[in-house]
Amino acid sequence: MDMLLPDVTIQPFDPKYQRGIDLMLGTIVPEYPEPFFHLPVRKIEELHKLPGRHYWVALSDGEVIGSIGVVVMKDYAVLKSLFVFKIWRGEEKGVANNLMKVATEKAKEEGCKTMYLGTMEQFKPAQRFYEKQGYERVDEKDLPSGFPHNDLDKVFFKKSI
Repeated sequence: MDMLLPDVTIQPFDPKYQRGIDLMLGTIVPEYPEPFFHLPVRKIEELHKLPGRHYWVALSDGEVIGSIGVVVMKDYAVLKSLFVFKIWRGEEKGVANNLMKVATEKAKEEGCKTMYLGTMEQFKPAQRFYEKQGYERVDEKDLPSGFPHNDLDKVFFKKSI
């Protein structure tokens, strides 16, 4: 794994982290002109209980600074909920890279060969990050059947893992 700063760890999601995720998302929402959640929002504390879903948090001194999830389908997985506090972003911090690695390793362990993701058009920095990670943009019509779709997502990526 990339080097994480000494006080940063990645842990499996536990409901006690939901408040920290909510606080993090509250700081990210104002960064973008368009809302990126439909209300009511299903929180990770509900979603993590569904079959095939796995979530993690990045912590610094016990506080949530990032999140990621993966939905394992038959032979593919879908990346979900990759968010990082603004001050913790950047290659030198390694938070997003390491979250991505944890989710990808879990998908591989579950026998997945491909990882997909959907994102909003406005998330340009995230799109550049995914491309640096080796993801290729794909058309929505090329997504596998059963792809867990978010209506707000208009940009899709795929990567062999």
